[in-house]
Amino acid sequence: MAPSAALRARVQKILGPDKEIQVLIEANKVKEKKYKPAKEKPRVLCLNFAPGKKKKDVRILLNAFRNEGDTLSLSQTFKLKHLLRIDFQSDILTLQFETSRVGKESSRWVADARSRGALLSTIIRLCKEHYKRTPVLKGFDEGDVFIWQREVPAQGSLPGEESVESELLGDETLGEPTPTPAVSTTAEPESLLSEEEEKDIEFLLERYELDIGDSRGFQVRLKKELAALEAANVHEILGSVPEVNQLAVRIGHSLNELEDMEAWLGTLNSLLKHMREDISTIENRNNRLEIQTHNNTLLLEEVSDLLGRLTVPRELEERLRGGSFRTTKDMQRALDAAAKLSEMLAAVAPEAFEEREQAEMRAVKEHKEDLADLRDTFVERSVAFLKSAQEKLLDKKHYLKEKPKRGLRLPDHGSLRRQLHELIPLFDAVFQLDRSVLAPLAITYAKFSNKLLRREIESCASQLEKAVLAPGHPEAGFEEIFKTLLKSLIPLVMEDCAFMLALFHLDSSIAESEDELDRETDVQQERTREDCIHIAFHDLERPLMESLDSITSTENLLAIPLIGVTMSIREYLKSEDQTKQVETKGGLEVVLRILNACQELLEKRLAAYIKERISTLSKFTESRSDKSKKELAIPLMQHLPGVIDSIERLAGTKYSHVTQSVYQDLTEGISAAIEAAASAALKYPELVRVENYAGVLHALQGYVKRSAILETTYTEARQEYARAAEEYAEVVVNKFFGPLLAYGSKIEMLLNTIPANEVQFQLSFSRQDYRKLTTQYSYDAIEKDTTKLHKKVASHQTSVSYASELWERCQDHLLRRYTALERVLKECYPQEDFSPSPVELKTMMSKS
Repeated sequence: MAPSAALRARVQKILGPDKEIQVLIEANKVKEKKYKPAKEKPRVLCLNFAPGKKKKDVRILLNAFRNEGDTLSLSQTFKLKHLLRIDFQSDILTLQFETSRVGKESSRWVADARSRGALLSTIIRLCKEHYKRTPVLKGFDEGDVFIWQREVPAQGSLPGEESVESELLGDETLGEPTPTPAVSTTAEPESLLSEEEEKDIEFLLERYELDIGDSRGFQVRLKKELAALEAANVHEILGSVPEVNQLAVRIGHSLNELEDMEAWLGTLNSLLKHMREDISTIENRNNRLEIQTHNNTLLLEEVSDLLGRLTVPRELEERLRGGSFRTTKDMQRALDAAAKLSEMLAAVAPEAFEEREQAEMRAVKEHKEDLADLRDTFVERSVAFLKSAQEKLLDKKHYLKEKPKRGLRLPDHGSLRRQLHELIPLFDAVFQLDRSVLAPLAITYAKFSNKLLRREIESCASQLEKAVLAPGHPEAGFEEIFKTLLKSLIPLVMEDCAFMLALFHLDSSIAESEDELDRETDVQQERTREDCIHIAFHDLERPLMESLDSITSTENLLAIPLIGVTMSIREYLKSEDQTKQVETKGGLEVVLRILNACQELLEKRLAAYIKERISTLSKFTESRSDKSKKELAIPLMQHLPGVIDSIERLAGTKYSHVTQSVYQDLTEGISAAIEAAASAALKYPELVRVENYAGVLHALQGYVKRSAILETTYTEARQEYARAAEEYAEVVVNKFFGPLLAYGSKIEMLLNTIPANEVQFQLSFSRQDYRKLTTQYSYDAIEKDTTKLHKKVASHQTSVSYASELWERCQDHLLRRYTALERVLKECYPQEDFSPSPVELKTMMSKS
């Protein structure tokens, strides 16, 4: 039955607004109990959409509601995706669901055809759209569903033939026919009149012209004609009754034959069922036979493969245990045998077997032990041969070029590497079989390599020393010889390092691994790498440093160009391509260590030389060489130009960065020597500073533009000279005019607290005190003191070029202070005379 709108609203209220109803029907639930008749309970079935956990997910639910009068409650809920099968038998619809939690679950329903068709058609359509499948249909198909959906249920039954005849006859006797019972249907409404009846009515309307008064008569006439037509129809129906009865008899016979046919088809179906069971049994047997055949084939292949893995050819075993390495053919046979052994070891590794039980078989374990014994024997023989070959190649005195370059026979390891390159395949084979033996082999190689490199560097250093210390050898050529030596040793060391690391598989970078065993292996490899680099290149710089020490001990300033060479080569190495630096990282570290050691030695030698020269040339004595003059200038100032000329001659402009450092140390030493000489002076330390800074200015006058350090030193010396000259002027002036100038300074301090007119009333500043002071420093006395001052300044100077400048500083200092004294005295003692005036004093000093 189709549900009412009120029932649909009640169901929607229970479900909620977010659940869309697709189909709603009324049905009866069939429940059977053992030994009891089946019961039907009224239910309302609702197929609706429900939102899932995610926004895009949609669930399709089949809800069953109890319908108990005014009460409607949810009884069961099924998910459409769990629907497996739909059975229809004896008007009972069975829905079978299967879930992982409950298992198989069935529900049985009875509903009218149209409701059943609507429910099943919607279920099939939603399963196709959302789950890409349809449930199993039994007892009907989709065509039946289509018919059910369009079936019109009758609300009453047609009357029998006898009742129809009696009604029609009774109506005829009465003169007016009794209308037949109406049959109410839910089909689509049809037209009340057919086309022929419409034409007849139109004909009558055209034939008669009716007025309003004639309508009654026309109505009566129509009734009579309609009664006549119906009587004629009844007679026709009564005439067709025998034919209908005959048809009913034939239909009965057909139904009987149909029942016989159904029984025959049931028998055939039973036979076909037994045949299908037999065919299925035969197919199962055939499948088992095919699987058994396939398994036997695979087992045979596996056994054959396993037997092949567990067999070692006799020829292979003989080569591994006693083969030779002398000739090229012998070496190739040994390498082929090692490669085959590696394959056999890999074939019996646990990861090579698909099943763990295969790897644990006794035959496999025994075979692995035999292969391990072969591997150990071959590795032991190979390592002994490689050690002997290394010792033979590396234990030579040296590998030097035949043709000298700039007087030096430089090392060349090209032939050595070519001979070692022939052994690389054997190294690789040993590495593949047993990586642990390469570490002691690499250490042995590093020891022999270190001895060879030290012998070659000692030979080159000896040649270098002989070439430089040879009589008549130009100093400028030594720089090029040293550069040639370094440019030959640096690539030699870097290439030897890279070749050694590649030979023993130590050149690969360590990557982070999660496996603890791999991490331990990587750490051990890195430790071996560092040990090999340390042993192979340990103490290589010592012969070179001893040679440089011997050379610079005879000519100390040769350290300047040598420092420049080492610094330029080191900067070049640091600016090399980053990829190349990573590839030769170990060799680069060794080369930089050698360069740093040489540069450090040369810098120490140069610093010691500068310190020694400053100490030797800075000896200061104040003892009189005669009765008229003192030695106030230190000897360093006389030799300073010669030292600078030597530095410029050896270094030039190419190594200005080195000379800047030398000049810095030299100028700092000069300043320290001057201050030490001034501190040691018994009298007039200011005069010692003046004399020596004047000597510095005189020595650096022609070198100011050559170096920024010398220019800065010259400027600082000029400032120190001016300051020392001013201090000297103050000391000398105070010696002759101290009390007079001090009197003025005291008055200036007193004027900070009292007015000028009250000064003459203060103790020690009265007019009598003033007159006593002016009597002591009269015109004639000041004139005599001025002459003495000039003679004193002249007696202190050893350099005539700076004597006039020092006297001018003394005059300026005295006049400045004397002018200030006159101003203060006139302000405090306006009634007293002050003589001589500053102008007269200036005239006196100019005549001196």
